[in-house]
Amino acid sequence: MRASRAQAAMEFLMTYGWAVLIIMVVVAVLFYIGVFNPSSSVPKSCVFPSGSGFSCVEFNLDEGGRLVLDLGQASGRTVTVTGVGCSVNASPTMLSITPVDIRSGGHGWLAPASIPCEGALGLAFRGKVVINYTLAGSPLPRVVIAEISAPMAPGMLGSTSMVGITGCQTINSTGTYYVYSDLSSSGDCITFNSGASGSTLDCQDHSITGIGAPNANGVKIYGPNNVAIRNCIINGYNNSGVYTGLTTNCNIQGNTISNCKVGISLNTGSNCVISANTIEFNNDSGVYGMQAVGNITSNIIRSNKGPGAYAYQAANFNLVDNIITNNSVGISCAAGTINATRNTVNSNSGGGIGINMGWGYISNNTINGNTGSGMSVVGMGSTMSSTNNNIISNGNKGIQASGMATATSTGDTACGNTNDLYCDAMSSITASGTKCTSVSCTGASCASPC
Repeated sequence: MRASRAQAAMEFLMTYGWAVLIIMVVVAVLFYIGVFNPSSSVPKSCVFPSGSGFSCVEFNLDEGGRLVLDLGQASGRTVTVTGVGCSVNASPTMLSITPVDIRSGGHGWLAPASIPCEGALGLAFRGKVVINYTLAGSPLPRVVIAEISAPMAPGMLGSTSMVGITGCQTINSTGTYYVYSDLSSSGDCITFNSGASGSTLDCQDHSITGIGAPNANGVKIYGPNNVAIRNCIINGYNNSGVYTGLTTNCNIQGNTISNCKVGISLNTGSNCVISANTIEFNNDSGVYGMQAVGNITSNIIRSNKGPGAYAYQAANFNLVDNIITNNSVGISCAAGTINATRNTVNSNSGGGIGINMGWGYISNNTINGNTGSGMSVVGMGSTMSSTNNNIISNGNKGIQASGMATATSTGDTACGNTNDLYCDAMSSITASGTKCTSVSCTGASCASPC
C-alpha cells in the first residue's frame, strides 16, 4: 500500500511538476518585462476641468515624486501663475514661484526647480496639481486643479538644470533657461559666454525689446557651442536681434525678430540652423553671415530694408523652403556661396537672387515679380548653376550674367522677363532644356518658347 501511494505521489509530481515549473518561469518573465510593475500600469495623464482653458503641454515626475510642468492656457486673457502645489489630495502645501506670465494660446514652464508631490510613494503617482493664478486686468486670486497620474522613474526630469529668467543677464553655465516675463534693455539683453555650451533659451513667447542703445543685441552667443534660442519675440535692437560669434551648431528656431538693424547675424562659425522664424521689418539684412555656415530653413523673411539673406566673405548659406519677399534683394551673395532650393523669392525691390564675386547653386525655386532681375551673377570667376527654377515676370532680366561671370541654366522656365536670358560680351550662359522667349546672350538659346 505504501509503495503504491509513493508511486502515485511520484506520478503526480511528474505529471504536474512540469506545469508548476512552467508557470513559475512565465511569472518570472512577466515580472522581468514589467507587466506587474505598477509604473507600467499607470497612464500618464493630466486633466484640467472642461472649459477652464488650461492644459498640460508636457510634464514628468522622477523617482522622488518631483514634478516639472509646462502649463498651457487659452482663457482669452494673459494668466499670471503665482503658486503651484502637488499632492495625493486637493490640499497640498503651495510652492510660491517666480510669477509666470502666460499669454492666451501660449504655454510656460512653471518653476525653475521641480515641484514636490506630497504623498508620492512607490513607482507611480496619482493625485492633484493645484495652480494659483490671476487674470490680466483683475487682482482677484483664482485656483484651478488638475487630476494627474504618471509613472515615477529616474532621469525623468533630465540632467540639465532648469532656470527661470526675469531680467537681462549674462549666462556662464549650461542650463535650460525659461523667460518668465517680457524683458527690455539698453544694451545686450541675454549673453551666452563660453561656459554655457549646450544651453537652451526658451522665451515662451515673451518679448525682448531694445530701447535705443547703439550696437546692442537682443540675444548674443559668443563662444559657446550647441546653444538653442526658441520662442522669443525680439525687436528694437540697433545691432542684431540674435548675434552669434565663434560658435558652432547653434539653433535659432520659432522666433519673431523685427525692427532691429539685422535680424540674425552669424559671424565666424558653422552649422547654425535657422528655422521656422519670422524675420521682418529690420533696417538692414534679415539674415547676415560672414565666414559662417548657415542652414536656413522654413522661415518667413520679409520687408527688410536690406537683403532677405546675405552671405558675405566666405559665408556659406543653405536656404531651403523659405518665403523671401519684399526685401531690397531676396538673396544676396558677395564672395560667398549659396545653395538655394525650393524657396519662394518674390516682390523684392532690387532683384530675386544676386551673386557678386561668389558661387550659387540654385534649384527648384519660384522667383517671380521682383523689380530687378530674377537671378544675376556678376564678377570675374563668379558662377551660378540654375536648375528647374521658375523665373517669371521679373522687371528686368530673368537670368543675367555680366562682368566676366558664367551661368548655366538647365530645365528652367524663364518667361515674361524683359530679357529671359541676358549676358554681356565678357560673360556666358549655357542653357539646356530651358523654356524661354527673349534672349540677349551670344551662344545661348531656348529649348522651347514660353
